[in-house]
Amino acid sequence: MNRIQAICPGSCSELMQGWIKGSELLVSFPVNLYSCVTFSKQDTSPVRLPKIERAIQKTIEYIGVREQPFPYGYRVERQLPLGKGMASSTADIGAAICCVGAIYGIDLPAEAVARIAASVERTDSILMRDLTLFDPVQGVAKENIGAVPELFAVVLEGYGTVDTEAFHRERAKDLHNGKRHSLDEAYSLLCTAVEQKEYKLLGKAAMCSALAHRSVLYKEHLEAVAEMAAKENALGVNVAHTGTVTGVLFDPREVDPERALARMKELLPKHWFERVYLVRMTPGGVHLHG
Repeated sequence: MNRIQAICPGSCSELMQGWIKGSELLVSFPVNLYSCVTFSKQDTSPVRLPKIERAIQKTIEYIGVREQPFPYGYRVERQLPLGKGMASSTADIGAAICCVGAIYGIDLPAEAVARIAASVERTDSILMRDLTLFDPVQGVAKENIGAVPELFAVVLEGYGTVDTEAFHRERAKDLHNGKRHSLDEAYSLLCTAVEQKEYKLLGKAAMCSALAHRSVLYKEHLEAVAEMAAKENALGVNVAHTGTVTGVLFDPREVDPERALARMKELLPKHWFERVYLVRMTPGGVHLHG
């Protein structure tokens, strides 16, 4: 095999993240912005990305290959911004892991990809096809919630970036000492929303998580955005729990996506966010192209 390519969607951050069913878990949702990783024997690019290098090594160890050195170069192309909370690292790493598996003739299941990815760094549930309650440290799916809804989000991309690993090192005490709020009730709302397709409940659950996390990572304009969104018949608002992004969630059966985008751009003060744009929810998981 001379060339293999894989794409993985990023996320519009998390529907919720925090203390759920007795441990720190999350539910992120994949959207139609992708990372594309291409491995090729002809690729002589001198660029080496530390996370991709670790993903290659961890995958080789997982599948038990002894071949050294690894005979492929790689390129990474992203539609996802870095450091905003849109799972760009997870998408890069997940795509790279699947490529390495395919190079050695192994079709790695999503569960294995997630575990390998988590051995590189904290990861997101976008590696799963469905909405999933997920342990980001162990890379383990705790519960399948159901198919990703056909909703869309207006992304409000804040200024600056957040280094996820540094954030968790610095805020570990905050997360575990007195500032963790149980999200069990909100999680129950989310499960009901997906099962019954009552997506107003999904928006309510996401907002509960966003508000609970403000004492850990403050989102300046959150209440004002939520108020504007409600007037535009949004389902609710979600946030990046380790990033700068806020998402305004809409149901296309009720609101035209392009009109929603235009209205949010019109209503929001221009200096509040760096970029405002539209994404659609999509099934998660890595897709290979030989």
